[in-house]
Amino acid sequence: MRIRKLINSLFLYGLVLPINGKVMADAEVAPPGTLAPTDTEATHTEKHTYGMDRPRGWILGAGFVVRPNPFVGDAETPVQPFPMLGYFGERLTWMGPMISYNLYRGQATPIALDVMTKLRFEGFDENHEDPQLAGLEERDSAFELGFKLQAYMLSLSAFTDVSDTHDGYELLLAANHKFPLTNKLGLDINAGAAWRSDRLNNYYYGVRTKEATLQRPEYQARSGLNYRIGLKFDYKFNKHWIAMTNLNYDWLPDEIQNSPIVEKDYQYSFMAAIIYRFDD
Repeated sequence: MRIRKLINSLFLYGLVLPINGKVMADAEVAPPGTLAPTDTEATHTEKHTYGMDRPRGWILGAGFVVRPNPFVGDAETPVQPFPMLGYFGERLTWMGPMISYNLYRGQATPIALDVMTKLRFEGFDENHEDPQLAGLEERDSAFELGFKLQAYMLSLSAFTDVSDTHDGYELLLAANHKFPLTNKLGLDINAGAAWRSDRLNNYYYGVRTKEATLQRPEYQARSGLNYRIGLKFDYKFNKHWIAMTNLNYDWLPDEIQNSPIVEKDYQYSFMAAIIYRFDD
């Protein structure tokens, strides 16, 4: 069974959070409600080495995501609702398709190393209805394995395909800072650059020989550098209920922009959700 079909099946049962990789996996969603805890909540959190308090336990919620893709003829901006189910433990974190395990966390210095998995939601189904994409084969989602090294406000992430989908990789260098605006409202700002390999770009944005037409020439997408910025707000109503929004904007590299099946030089996504955090 193809990965995308499997994901859709799991989504029907509320087991997978169907957010594109850039919204969730690439952004590597931080634990919601990371504001300083009150004394009554101290037993349910641990001091995070990056300067904020990390909640512990299960979360359950729902929300929606808006993410238009950059392909030609894609005039629709679908609003997709989703369930949210996750767990934040001492070392293990599970959030939809993202799973991470902490290998090292410094006690005296804010340094951490995590191994992670994620699903990359790019591309389109073979049953797409847009006539400008007619004749193109499906660009499937990919299962990737990688790591994240974080020191102070900087992080370095690396992911590679282990599902034999695009057989490429991505490296991301980012800076992140959390601002506790009030005792209930928090702001998280992140910016970075991602190096995408030629195999990754070509799988999703290239045009194969058998897909080429007079209006759509064959195209070999090469590696390129992608810049991105993101803003995340979370509002803590109490120790259980949290609302969060996430806005991300990507500047696509020329290697993607020049593809005959791409018409935009940017991509954005917006997510909003309401979450209930259970006591650990």
